[in-house]
Amino acid sequence: MSQMNRMEQLKQRVVQWLAGLQSRMNRALGVAALVPALVILLAVNLLGAALGGAGRLDLTEGGLYTLSRGTRNILASLEEPVELRFFLSREHARSRPGINAYANRVSGLLREYERRAGGNLRLQEIDPEPFSEEEDRAVAYGLRGVRVGQKGEVLYFGLAGESSTGETEVISFFSQSREQYLEYDLSRLVHRLSYTESSVETVGILSTLPVRGGADASGQAQSPWTSISQADENFVLRDLPRDVKKIDSDVDVLLLVQPLGLSDATLYAIEQFVLGGGRLLVFVDSLAETEATPAPEDEPQPERTFNELLTAWGVQLVPDKVAADLERALRVRAERDGRSELVYYPIYFSVGPSEVDRRDVVTAKLNKLTFATPGHFEAVEDALTDFSVLAATTAGAAEYDSAQARPGVSPRSLLRNYEKMERPLTLAARISGPAESVFESRPKGARGSRLEESEGDINIIVVADTDFLQDRFWVRVNRNILVNGKPMTNTFSDNGLFVMNALENLAGSGDLISVRRGEAYQRPLTLVQSIRSDAELRNQKKTEELNKALAEARQKLRNLESQRSDENQLLVDEKREREIARYRRERVRIRKELRAVNYDSRRDIENLENFVVFANTGLAPLLMGGAAIAFSALRRRRIRRLLAGRQG
Repeated sequence: MSQMNRMEQLKQRVVQWLAGLQSRMNRALGVAALVPALVILLAVNLLGAALGGAGRLDLTEGGLYTLSRGTRNILASLEEPVELRFFLSREHARSRPGINAYANRVSGLLREYERRAGGNLRLQEIDPEPFSEEEDRAVAYGLRGVRVGQKGEVLYFGLAGESSTGETEVISFFSQSREQYLEYDLSRLVHRLSYTESSVETVGILSTLPVRGGADASGQAQSPWTSISQADENFVLRDLPRDVKKIDSDVDVLLLVQPLGLSDATLYAIEQFVLGGGRLLVFVDSLAETEATPAPEDEPQPERTFNELLTAWGVQLVPDKVAADLERALRVRAERDGRSELVYYPIYFSVGPSEVDRRDVVTAKLNKLTFATPGHFEAVEDALTDFSVLAATTAGAAEYDSAQARPGVSPRSLLRNYEKMERPLTLAARISGPAESVFESRPKGARGSRLEESEGDINIIVVADTDFLQDRFWVRVNRNILVNGKPMTNTFSDNGLFVMNALENLAGSGDLISVRRGEAYQRPLTLVQSIRSDAELRNQKKTEELNKALAEARQKLRNLESQRSDENQLLVDEKREREIARYRRERVRIRKELRAVNYDSRRDIENLENFVVFANTGLAPLLMGGAAIAFSALRRRRIRRLLAGRQG
């Protein structure tokens, strides 16, 4: 018996020793596995250094240091050297983590530009210390110093670029509000330094709206619209008179803004420009919130309209209709039940990545476009041209008569008449293909030769909204702070980028368009928005019913309380007193129900939003953590079974 006990003890010791040996071997293997990994990491770094950085990998989220195809094309096409001088007050930046992190990103991206330019771009990093020659250079270039700290130290954080011919371009201060456009701003600066004035495309602009500023109807001075000012910075912008009879051949792109009430001769000039190969960008609106300049009284009434030209090109602006989209609606301040609150305004709305064409270079990188009382387009049946939708509403859109959607109309009125069309409405489109003239002969006063059909495929982009260009729907302008001599802007929608993309694409320059823009301002919860819009409509209908009942109760109560005798005394009898008391209770009950409807609607939507946010951000980590715990428990159980088997 003792011999058997000793054998059993020896067996257990052997099993324990083997288990310990396995554990030590596993640790040794783990350490040994690090050795080749470290060797490989060292080899990759040495190889990258030997290649001058050509073999670098960008593992940052969103590829912060990976240049877009357009930027690479711009840098590869440089024929003359460009000098870039990056001014940064290092000491002041290091003491401010947010600025320091952004400065490091700017510096890293500029070094990548230098590496990609093949020797035609030279970068200098300069620390402009106080009262130094470097600070004088920064000031001479027009860089903006920002006072920071309690002692008012000056922080410089800008870029000056200089071409071989002495032309200069500057970014006076790298504002973090434009971080998502960093690569675009840098590439545009290099692009502008690499081209001469004669190579910049010419954009002719014909507008019946005050896009260039000037005095309004009351005589008050108005600033130019930022969307047009940006075009003026990047193209040769030529203003065309309203009665233009011929578009010059050196105009590359024609920009039309609300081309209504134009003479036949002017419409003919536009048509012939398009048929002759000219490219066209049009903003036309069924209900423009900015009034158009009236046509001269002595101008004869035209026989044609601009919509007839559009129809000949395969697209039609639906007359006297305004598009609305409650699922993407913006909120405005309005009175409701005697209180001021933010409510959804369906004729003001934004569309996102799911509503724009991600295949078209103009809209591929755009995240948000904002529209205000827009019209919408329909394709003409059996047209010769191709109709391609660039931006549209959701399928839950509606339309109103223009008279129903005048500026200032109450949100409650719009919601009461909101009827879903169950299909998207086209807000912007591209038209291409062959086209024919709508004019049988040359109108009186028109000039130039006449084309009966296009010489090739026409190329037109149309947008059913002119308010799209107005500052208040896409950009905040601070005229008290100047950046590069211009007011500082903070964009909250991509309307301005759409205009620039469309002009650059139509002018034949695609490099700047393909430069990657930043991440989306926000990724909308589309299911929540759809449920929210349905709840808003149900809430509005219930509110209307309750308000109607409340008005009837109030009227009945007033009638009962106003019945008086000849002596002007209230006729109070027991029956009437009971009726008055009942209607007072009914009025209180309806008001409580109204408050409950509004509260329940907001609570349900907020609860749903919170759940969806939790499911997107918290549920996945919890599931992964639970799976890891379960896997660990199963692994421990298998190890215990293995040891028990060996002991047995």
